[in-house]
Amino acid sequence: MPMIIFYIPGLIPLVPGGPSYEAVRAFALGDPNIGFQKLMVVSTTAISIVGGLLVTSFVEQLINKWLLSKKNK
Repeated sequence: MPMIIFYIPGLIPLVPGGPSYEAVRAFALGDPNIGFQKLMVVSTTAISIVGGLLVTSFVEQLINKWLLSKKNK
């Protein structure tokens, strides 16, 4: 099986889970400053994960096209 089958479901939900819980907890306890700080950590982490996945996918496609063109020559 391809590694991405195990990689994506294991990585995506776990990374921003702790800070998002802390953000909701801070909002519920009436501390919006800490809540917004934790929310920024969650959004930065999520954007970083998506960016990393996009870059690696793009690089993989470039390498596959390059290898395919080398094979056809």
